[in-house]
Order: sequence, then structure tokens, then C-alpha cells
Amino acid sequence: MWKIAVLVSGKGTTLASLAEHCADEINGALCRAVEISCVLADRECPAREVAEQYNLPFKVCTEDEMFQEKVDLWVMAGFLKKITVPDELYGKIINMHPSFLPEYGGKGMYGSKVHEAVIRDKKKFTGCTVHIVDNEYDHGPVLERMKLAVLPWDTAD
Repeated sequence: MWKIAVLVSGKGTTLASLAEHCADEINGALCRAVEISCVLADRECPAREVAEQYNLPFKVCTEDEMFQEKVDLWVMAGFLKKITVPDELYGKIINMHPSFLPEYGGKGMYGSKVHEAVIRDKKKFTGCTVHIVDNEYDHGPVLERMKLAVLPWDTAD
């Protein structure tokens, strides 16, 4: 079983989705291969309440402290701070971004801001990108993309 640290900065909606999926006895087969060992934040944030709801250890810490955790993988899930990837951890830190990258990526493009931009630009499709984190915002080798239609009545929420 892989142990993962989930890195957060905000409301914790992605953390809640991950935790819920991991708790799903029927549909959570993939997540049964991983255990969320801890939730790490760069600041106090509402994600603490989500972590508490799922009985996950939550800690506010510095970047150096984050990468001292004894886990197999760090998963950025709404983590907003730009990090410097230690050479020995390259390939062990991934990010989930709420759009296709590189479009709608970079500093300031997160959460509803991404969705608002997609709707403003009248895109027919959006999606998400999971990628290996490097030393640039929303950059690095793509592991997976998922496409989603933008319907006329969709809102950023």
C-alpha cells in the first residue's frame, strides 16, 4: 500500500473527493492501494475541517517540513504555493489541476478562477490534468487528462 501526503491551501474540496473515494467500499478499488497518511498545509485553511471529518492528521508546516514526511507520494490537491522540488523527490510529487494544461494554468489560476475563465472564453470542453510537479507552476510531464463538456448552463461552481 502506498502512503500519500495530500497538500492543501484552501477549502479542501479535492481532499474531500479523494477521502470519499478512498472510503467507498464499492467504487474505491484504486484508492484501496493507497492510504492518505497526512494532510499538509502551507497555511491555516478550511481543509483542516475536511481532514478532521475523515480523521486524517492535519499539519500546517513549511515546505522543508512537508518533504520530511515518510510517504511514497505527495499529492497537491488545491495547493497554491509554488514549491522547489528536491532532486531526490522528482517524480514523487504530483498535482491535480482543474483544466487542461498548459491552458488555464500558472500563478493565480486555481479553483473557480479556472472555471470562470473557461466559461468566459466560451470553451466547449474543459477537464483536469494530473502531472508530475517540477519547478514551474502547472508544468511537468502529464500523467493523465480527463475531458469534460462545458454545457450552456454550467457555472464556475
